[in-house]
Amino acid sequence: MFPEKRTCFFNVPWSIPLETVEYLRIHYENWAKAGSGAGYSLNDEAKLEYISDFNWINNWVDRYFFNKISDLLYSLTFVAIIFFVLFKGSNSLKKYYRKYKIIYLSLILIFVIWFALHPTLRYGGYHLFFLLIFIPISLILEKLSKNLKNLDNKIIAIVIITALIFIGRNSNRLIKEYKIYSYEPFTNVNYPLHDDGFRYRAILKKKIKENQAVEIYKNRYIFYR
Repeated sequence: MFPEKRTCFFNVPWSIPLETVEYLRIHYENWAKAGSGAGYSLNDEAKLEYISDFNWINNWVDRYFFNKISDLLYSLTFVAIIFFVLFKGSNSLKKYYRKYKIIYLSLILIFVIWFALHPTLRYGGYHLFFLLIFIPISLILEKLSKNLKNLDNKIIAIVIITALIFIGRNSNRLIKEYKIYSYEPFTNVNYPLHDDGFRYRAILKKKIKENQAVEIYKNRYIFYR
């Protein structure tokens, strides 16, 4: 379970050194706890202290919880309200006995581990928040969903709302990225290497200069070496 060194093999030809695994573990945990990001980073000496003893909490809340996790919570709340409005019916007389407590407690334990080590949504956070919120909501709706009318229309409405939100949010994200990175794929599919273009230009300039690069054309893309 890379990069947890206690679960890695170091005595096989394809393994990497223990020092490298430890360095990457600290790097990934520091990044997940908002110690590094686009345009800012801690030095290697400060990373270990930052990720220890919850020193990262205040900075993580400021840089990551708002507005990454808060946006997710707002959207999940919005979806939950829609489901209650569309699918809530009269009280059901049938009693349901669901064995979910062990699963739910396991999810809470995984959530605690996730928060303590890698509290970023792309490291499983999306699924954890969704399951922890919607399992109880599903159990409630199960008891209040008898004799639902126009079920097909309600399901279609959910699909349409989901599609509109997905298309709208991603369109807005792409428009912002076009402005930030000056990348216009409809007019030029190549990433520029000048100051107004590629976001990793600072790293590239240390390794290569544009006027000294060898251009390789392949499948309508230009690669530099």
